[in-house]
Amino acid sequence: MIVLEDLHWADNSTLLLLGFIGQKLGDAQILIIGAYRDADLSAWHPLSESLGRLTRERRFQRLALRGLSQLDLADFLRATTEVDPPDGFIEMPHAQTEGNPLFVTEVVRMLEQADELFISLNTVARHVSHFFSKVDAANRVEAATCANQRGIV
Repeated sequence: MIVLEDLHWADNSTLLLLGFIGQKLGDAQILIIGAYRDADLSAWHPLSESLGRLTRERRFQRLALRGLSQLDLADFLRATTEVDPPDGFIEMPHAQTEGNPLFVTEVVRMLEQADELFISLNTVARHVSHFFSKVDAANRVEAATCANQRGIV
């Protein structure tokens, strides 16, 4: 098995060699896996031309990988963090990463390092509401003004 990553960065000579190898393999017992980001390809990209030629080979198979769904992302976060994500949390990392597991892993790692994992706006809003319920009416306006000036609310 040969794995070639980031083929969207490959030069024309490399892609021609890959096409040549693909044609000459015949019934050899070898698997070549090529990975690339299709978002980086235009119709004029050299890889697009190579893929067009390889598609005509009978042993060529193209498999498109897409991002995780929101449900799959929640399962992924549960498995990697051993914590149930709170309601409403999944939408943010899903929208920002399009469900790409590598990007999700990096976002979660950054949040864990910042000790901010699973702190959602709803959680913050509940804490602020709870705080204001404890403050008497005379001091509520002053506390709200102070919080607003500091960008807390």
